[in-house]
Amino acid sequence: MATRIVIVDAAPDVRKIVATIIEKDGYEVTQTDDPRAVVEIVKEAPPALIITNVALPGMSGHEAMRIFKRHAPGVPVLMIPGLPDEGVIREWGREPGFEIFPKPFRAADLRAKLREMIKTRAE
Repeated sequence: MATRIVIVDAAPDVRKIVATIIEKDGYEVTQTDDPRAVVEIVKEAPPALIITNVALPGMSGHEAMRIFKRHAPGVPVLMIPGLPDEGVIREWGREPGFEIFPKPFRAADLRAKLREMIKTRAE
């Protein structure tokens, strides 16, 4: 069974690009634009990682992080913001399993970051 990663982003193009990049490494990808949907997704089977953006439909990055940490407490989160949100960085930057990976990025760098985060979680 492939390692599953959840992508939560309001922009379908961004979700598609990120999914295409990481599927090349054999990851199974679940995509959604609704951070609340992550609750149901993790009930099915916790993913190895959640990739998200700060700007999400109907809620702030803070609210989304609270949902992720409440319903998927051991799952690392990689936030890929278009613009850095200093409040999110300040509040969540010291949390274990939380990393910021700003746009623009190279595909190889993203794939390396995912491998690193997933490996760290497994240790």
